Amino acid sequence: NFNSSLNVDINTIEFIIKIKSQDFQKVEELEIKHFETIIDDIDKEYFLFDFNNTELIDIIKNSDEWSKLDFILAKKILKSKGVIIDSKDINTFKNQKIEKLSQPEKSQTFWVIIGYLSAFMGGLFGLLIGYHLLTHKKVLPNGDKIFDYNEKDRKHGERILIIGVLILVFGVLRYLYKLTE
Repeated sequence: NFNSSLNVDINTIEFIIKIKSQDFQKVEELEIKHFETIIDDIDKEYFLFDFNNTELIDIIKNSDEWSKLDFILAKKILKSKGVIIDSKDINTFKNQKIEKLSQPEKSQTFWVIIGYLSAFMGGLFGLLIGYHLLTHKKVLPNGDKIFDYNEKDRKHGERILIIGVLILVFGVLRYLYKLTE
């Protein structure tokens, strides 16, 4: 028997699926429908049954940090305790979370300084820092992609990248010139 020789527990296999941002809502709805069909079969020893109302509401407010099963179960447990969270509340929580996550990271002064120093010294590390500051994006729970760093840091990233490339090209040309002497 092939499966027994591998000794693999199918419940421990994890899959990562990339989806397009426009499909986030559709996939979320499919996940919710699936877990709603099995929610009544969850063992009463499941850890969420020990959570208080505040902790369960936190799961709903931060649903992007929890599994869809935990999200649906938290709603069900709250409902059984007389606390109703409707779709309007959930949308408000999601919008607040997206607004919070949409804020750019705090200024990256340390990495900007290290990036300039590395770029001027001809280091590839400066190129990597510049590229990262210039291009790095994060994906919001609704699927939107936004720049992770503020405009000022992205401009520094662009300058670091340009300086690094120029110094790298100059260094390579200088090296090649010395070979021909």
